Amino acid sequence: MKLIDCLLQQDIGQLNRLASFYRCECNRHSKLELVQSIHFQLLNKQACQAALQELGDNLLPFVQFLIFQPKRTYSIEELMAKGRFVQSVTGIEAEPEQWLTQLIKRGWLFIIPDPCHKQIEIPLDIHHLLRQVLKNRFLHLVQPVPDEELQEQDQFKLRDERQAIVGDLFCFLRFVAADPVPLTKTGVIHRRFQQRLLNSFAVPEDPLGKQRWRFGYGRRFPAYPNRFALIYDFCYAQGWIMEGEHCLSLTPKGEHIVAAPSNQAQLIEQLTRYWLILYQKPIPSLPFLFELLTSGLNGQWIRADKLASLLSPWLKAYYFDDVSTLIQERILGMMSHLGLVMLLADESAGRYYVKIK
Repeated sequence: MKLIDCLLQQDIGQLNRLASFYRCECNRHSKLELVQSIHFQLLNKQACQAALQELGDNLLPFVQFLIFQPKRTYSIEELMAKGRFVQSVTGIEAEPEQWLTQLIKRGWLFIIPDPCHKQIEIPLDIHHLLRQVLKNRFLHLVQPVPDEELQEQDQFKLRDERQAIVGDLFCFLRFVAADPVPLTKTGVIHRRFQQRLLNSFAVPEDPLGKQRWRFGYGRRFPAYPNRFALIYDFCYAQGWIMEGEHCLSLTPKGEHIVAAPSNQAQLIEQLTRYWLILYQKPIPSLPFLFELLTSGLNGQWIRADKLASLLSPWLKAYYFDDVSTLIQERILGMMSHLGLVMLLADESAGRYYVKIK
């Protein structure tokens, strides 16, 4: 719902509380005048910027977390869970109940009457305004680099995988369809066949060597390099491949998808959703950070170290993966594989830049 619809659903007592908070000069006995005055104040960009400045370090992270979510309507239980998550990441001691009260008091959250249970909603235009103001705040923090400044540097190496992952996914399926692919006793493609397959990809990888234990990012993540592990697990989850006792083969669904390939953009979208779900357990803040990157910082070249400083407070080490590894390999690295990020590097000077598409 839009703000005007949310306001019209409130009783005059709640409208008066909002009018008092925003010092609205209007007839407090007229619901129409109250709604019009509050509506004007809440959608004023300068007033919104000032309100965010006044939030302080306790409430601001919760607002940021809520605004860069893919949805706007929640149950109270969902909001409390999100509040507890923000607490766990930031270490803030304030109670989530207090945060909800403060946001309702400001008219950024509204309780929507429902016959079954209470719903709490961020009005569409309030959500848009807060996201725009917060986006400007984040851009100020990371200080994007103008395109012209980077184009003048010949030594930069550009990495842009575009939609290569879709082509390599079908390359994998055709590889399985062409000949029996032998599996080890643990269900892993024999190393010689892995090498042949990975070398045929547009973005090649090396089979894993001896290393510490790998886990947490998918069913076959322990056995395969990062990008191929995502491709393999996605195909398995879609029911396109089947692991027999001795070899890997296509299912009838897999044969159909090879014969009639899906739309590239649609497959990228499906792969991205799958990656977000798969990686959310080890990185609980991933959906928020993905939304922040793709809708808040997209289209800008940003120094990698400044971007890391922005993301780091929302991340905690996951076993062998420290925060730096989470950012470089699990988030930006996988977004690069999905064609969502371009990377620019001047390795001799140790300068690295990121552009979210």
